[in-house]
Amino acid sequence: MSSRVIVVSGGTRGIGLAISERHAIAGDTVFSLCLNPEKISKTHANIHVIKCDVRDFKAVNDCIDQILLEVGKIDALVNCAGIQQPPSDGLEHIDYDDWRNVLATNLDGVFHLCKAVIPGMKRRREGVIVNMASVAATDGYPMACAYATSKSALIGLTKSLAKELATYNIRVNAIMPSLTMTDAALGLPTETLERLVNLVPLGRIALPEDVAGVEFFLSSPDANYITGELFRVAGGR
Repeated sequence: MSSRVIVVSGGTRGIGLAISERHAIAGDTVFSLCLNPEKISKTHANIHVIKCDVRDFKAVNDCIDQILLEVGKIDALVNCAGIQQPPSDGLEHIDYDDWRNVLATNLDGVFHLCKAVIPGMKRRREGVIVNMASVAATDGYPMACAYATSKSALIGLTKSLAKELATYNIRVNAIMPSLTMTDAALGLPTETLERLVNLVPLGRIALPEDVAGVEFFLSSPDANYITGELFRVAGGR
């Protein structure tokens, strides 16, 4: 498989970083979008880190224009940028600004990036979009309604875009990880983490690399007949 151009939002931490590195090692050219590139100390030679706030529609368009000017195409977009909401005691206690920030990052950011890359994919009549949803989208996430809502919306966007873009040979799928060993998981109290592990039939929390492997398959020619699907990566839960 020849080298491809992959854009990964949130590509410098957690699942996004694992995806960026998986593609870079395979020889792909990766553009990892993040808010604070100055904090990135080391990365693979094939990974190019670009500052981009996915909540800002103009910033996203400028970023995609820069990539297209440099390399001329985008083969795959992986929407990994996402945030959790601050802890709350229920919906009535969620701060409105926190609600808007979660939706602006987790949902609007995906809309901005898809809107920016789709025209080029249509012209080339090929492309792949992979959205990072969550098991919270279908299972619910108590005390985190904003997060679960943003991920549920991604399912509707994924399935609608898959049908909308199929005639252009553009495939759109979503991955639904359960709790994954990222900074968010590492910040949980030990007893909480142990309780969550006990709920997983495979007996462990997912690693970012577990999710990256699924994304790598979905963006590859091996998945050429797969679109509009949701891939649950939850250890059997």
